[in-house]
This record gives sequence, structure tokens and C-alpha cells, in this order.
Amino acid sequence: MLGLLGYMGDDTEDVSPEFLEEEPPELSKLPFSCKVCGFGTALLCQESEQEAIKAIAESMHEHEFPNCEGELRF
Repeated sequence: MLGLLGYMGDDTEDVSPEFLEEEPPELSKLPFSCKVCGFGTALLCQESEQEAIKAIAESMHEHEFPNCEGELRF
């Protein structure tokens, strides 16, 4: 069946260089917690994504604990 599709083996050398990543992106842990309600965890993210991840964490906190008056500390 593979012969019918024209596949004759490993074709990794035919991958366009724009689709090859030289190194995987560096991920770091971004821990956060709320001292009032105890909500917290650590999320993995790239350094360039930290501000967006902080906004997501704050949204998660508000959703899970809508009456909490505490703030997340990163």
C-alpha cells in the first residue's frame, strides 16, 4: 500500500527549513498563589508569554474563587 502512495522511505530531508526548529523553546515555571484562599500552582511558559500567563492565572483565580479579595503573587 505504501508503494501505491509513492512513499519510499524516510523523507525528513525534504522538510522545508522554515518548519524545522533548531532548539525547543526554553520553558520556565511561573509559580503563583493567593494567601487568602490558597489558590495557586505553577505553570510552564516561555519568558515572552509570562504577562499573558499572569492574566490567565488571574482570570482562573477570579473564576474559581469569585468572592476572594486576595491577589495572586507571582
